[in-house]
Amino acid sequence: MRQTTENDNWTDERLLGAFVGTGDETAFTRLVERYGGMVLRVCYNVLGQTQDAEDAAQAAFLALARKSSKLRAGTSLGSWLYHVAYCVSVDARRSRNARQERERKAVEMYANTCPAGLAGEEMNLALTRELAGLPERYREPLILFHLEERSLEKTAAVLGCPVGTVGTRLARGRELLRKRLAVSGVVVALAEVGGMLSAEAGAAVLPATFVDATSKAAVLFAAKGAAVGEGLTSTAVALAKGWLKSMFYSKVKVAAVAIAAVGLLGTGIGFMVHRAPAEDEKAGAKFGVRAPSGKGGTFSYSLEKSSNVAAPGKGAGSYSFFAARTNTNASGASTAPRQSTR
Repeated sequence: MRQTTENDNWTDERLLGAFVGTGDETAFTRLVERYGGMVLRVCYNVLGQTQDAEDAAQAAFLALARKSSKLRAGTSLGSWLYHVAYCVSVDARRSRNARQERERKAVEMYANTCPAGLAGEEMNLALTRELAGLPERYREPLILFHLEERSLEKTAAVLGCPVGTVGTRLARGRELLRKRLAVSGVVVALAEVGGMLSAEAGAAVLPATFVDATSKAAVLFAAKGAAVGEGLTSTAVALAKGWLKSMFYSKVKVAAVAIAAVGLLGTGIGFMVHRAPAEDEKAGAKFGVRAPSGKGGTFSYSLEKSSNVAAPGKGAGSYSFFAARTNTNASGASTAPRQSTR
């Protein structure tokens, strides 16, 4: 049993600050101790094998070590790690299935002989997947309250919301989670959702070697980008690098879409600007009036009615069409308009 240290009561933000500022391994160790059990459970729910789950969990913490300086203020670290752990585990499972197709089929054949166990595994996977898929405003309070076992008041303090707001989000989050589970084929009563989440809190056992190995590796990974050996596998490093790369390409894709949107907007504005004079010319030609000659300035057309002369087929009154140019001198001031009438 380890001794209590000064930073045991530090907030997540302070611990991350110490790690980012000085590479404090002890500070990162406190974070691994705090969230390692939850992260490991998420990975195990997706992967179903202890070693694979530990590799994915270590990869999630390596990703934290690399991204710790870029997390925005107020980020719920537990929710962030839950999401990353799920994404990394899904990638790991996809890779494992591709490499070990025969083994995967053999496991499925064996699982079919154990309906009760299979149902339990499916439920755990569905719960993990659907919780990770909830909007952040509902996922965060559920993780803080149920998985991290914080009180309603402490959850509200972390989120910076009134207690009543947190209670509303918890209720709404549980209802959304129940509906998502139902779509996945797991039908449970609303009252059971909270119990299922709370049961996940103490389900994972954190190996003693996991904390030390992950903390030491995180310091090296943040500084050099690689740390294999002494309890850390090449699989964990590869998973962490894969997730970081996917995040980079996601940002590039978003930037490309934004640039394309700005380009289309500029093209549309340019088309309208160049099209306007041509439309004015057509309007003048319709009434047999040409635009006033000369360069610079702008011109406009107007149609005025006179009540003194009858227009054929139109009753009393006639119409005069005016084309006027407003010139601009070198100083930018407008000069008197020149008009053409018909």
